[in-house]
Amino acid sequence: YSILELFHDKFKKEASKIGNCPSFPEKKVFGNTDPEFLSKRLNSLQSYFSTIFKSKEFSNLKVVKDWIYEIF
Repeated sequence: YSILELFHDKFKKEASKIGNCPSFPEKKVFGNTDPEFLSKRLNSLQSYFSTIFKSKEFSNLKVVKDWIYEIF
């Protein structure tokens, strides 16, 4: 989750030029291993990345391309 949060921080800076940046799923200190919370977070992360990759403007940002290259 921390790695994804770092990506979001960089993404947010670049995406602010485009506007309407998707919100990143919440972080929880207590109860963060609860299966219901984890399921909700997973769905939120899927929605977050779907929003990014479905948008031509967001998916073409350098930070997104760099992150994908780093993963693969």
